[in-house]
Amino acid sequence: MTPLTLTLDLAALGASASAVLYCARLHRQLSKLHRLEEGAGRAIRELTAATKASQAASEGIGRTASEEVEKLNAACARLKVQQQSVDDLAGILDGQAASAERRAKQAADAAERSLTVLATRARVELDALEHGVAIACKAVRAIRSEKPSDRPARNEPTTLGADAAPVRQRAAAMANPFLKAVGS
Repeated sequence: MTPLTLTLDLAALGASASAVLYCARLHRQLSKLHRLEEGAGRAIRELTAATKASQAASEGIGRTASEEVEKLNAACARLKVQQQSVDDLAGILDGQAASAERRAKQAADAAERSLTVLATRARVELDALEHGVAIACKAVRAIRSEKPSDRPARNEPTTLGADAAPVRQRAAAMANPFLKAVGS
């Protein structure tokens, strides 16, 4: 072998050795990158799954929230209807209370007027009765002072005199049967 071939063989051997070293280094870097890709891929898959789960949860929360909003709107509408009913009922009750108050006042006024009329009538009847008792007392005294021969027969009507005229007039105006009997 000639020195030139030996030099060329050594240069080829050196170039081969450096190519092997370079390939080994590239292999290690590719292995690291592959491991990183697997880890990154796993992380990406986990992030994708988490994103999908959060989207599903968000949609579920959105549906639940919209259902609750619909329920609240329906409850609000029912409450508005009930409030209107309560307001209407309060108006009716206020009107009925005012009407009942007016009727009670009218009844009290009518009762007062009736009692005034009844008190006046009772006073007139008592006056007439007192007057009738006074006339009866005079008649009894007159009868006791007469002689038995001066007395009229039992079938003859007796007159009570001029004192009975006012009593008869008041008794005729009244609806009291006793006073009418006394006056006649």
